[in-house]
Amino acid sequence: MRARFLEYLLFVAFIILLIMASFLAVSHAVPRKRFSMLGIARISILGNYFLSPEEVLTTAGIDTGSAKRMNVDEVRANLLNHRLIRDAQVFLKGRVLVIRLGEQRPFLRVVSSSGKFWLCIDGTLIEMDPVRDFGEAFDLIRKQASLRVARKDQLLEPKLASLVVYSARKLEALAPRKIEEIRLDLAGKVELQARNGLRIKIGALDSEIGKKLETIPQILRAVASRERPVLYVEIKDPGYAIIKYST
Repeated sequence: MRARFLEYLLFVAFIILLIMASFLAVSHAVPRKRFSMLGIARISILGNYFLSPEEVLTTAGIDTGSAKRMNVDEVRANLLNHRLIRDAQVFLKGRVLVIRLGEQRPFLRVVSSSGKFWLCIDGTLIEMDPVRDFGEAFDLIRKQASLRVARKDQLLEPKLASLVVYSARKLEALAPRKIEEIRLDLAGKVELQARNGLRIKIGALDSEIGKKLETIPQILRAVASRERPVLYVEIKDPGYAIIKYST
């Protein structure tokens, strides 16, 4: 009788241990969402090229010295309100709070009658913040050619925005730091302003734009060798350009 009772106790103990092990396994498998900074040993911020760690934390609503309990979904929602953040992942890994960002990638400084903007590499147009948009990444963009448009809503057309980004990237590769400004008029025609003052009329952003841009280095060299001052150069097609001299 006693042996059977001991067997019963062992069986009950086994079941209890099995339930506890299952509970622990499930609790570790389900990601934690709520946390307090008092329980966080380190914050890992990934993917921030334009934003400083301090600005990321401020945007996320995180006070490292606070005992307030937060939720990772709340932190993510705060981050997604920032104009330079297109995606964010926030999760806990042990005592580490991980923030992984997908930033917008400003590529061109845009000037229009309605203000200043950034044209991103994917064609997205976002407003420039003259107070916060500083640092090495933004300084590199400012050293490249800027884009002047008649109206900012011209860049809301995806195909045109894509062609502008393509042209600016090609120009920077072919003639780095030689072009000061890209000008886009209401008719969709482009004129380049070189840093030496030369104006280069490109025409419409169409299927020939890539071949036309490939002639820019040759045109800059040709104009530099001229003794007479040049007013502008007009590229009619990839194999034909007109040089207009100052009178």
